[in-house]
Amino acid sequence: MDITGEAYFEVAKLAEAPFRVAMPNGAAVDVLGTSFNIQAYADVKEMTTTLTAGAIRVSQGTQRNAVARRTSGS
Repeated sequence: MDITGEAYFEVAKLAEAPFRVAMPNGAAVDVLGTSFNIQAYADVKEMTTTLTAGAIRVSQGTQRNAVARRTSGS
């Protein structure tokens, strides 16, 4: 899925059907079963994600960042 703007997602974990959100700046979010918000506007250099539950991985090109996880109470 490609996105420009802001969107909120609630995604079930399905290992056989991964879910990826691509942004205009070339960054991507791999969804690992989660609830999260993305702000990714074409005219703004920075992209923001807010993780509300579960886990996501943010990447830029071939660079992959650590997986962000949110557990109950954190």
